[in-house]
Amino acid sequence: MSNNAVIFDLLNDPTISFWFKDALQKALKRDPVDALLDAELLYRVIKSRSEEILEEHHS
Repeated sequence: MSNNAVIFDLLNDPTISFWFKDALQKALKRDPVDALLDAELLYRVIKSRSEEILEEHHS
């Protein structure tokens, strides 16, 4: 499946959050390298926060 087909499917999938769809649409308008670097940073921050919260609840 091509990237365009995957993007189309994601944007039209009713189970995908509006937040994700909005972020994807905005990212597609940006320089792809800058968007990727920002997405990776966002992933690391959210992952770390999630792990910290889970650890606090299991302590």
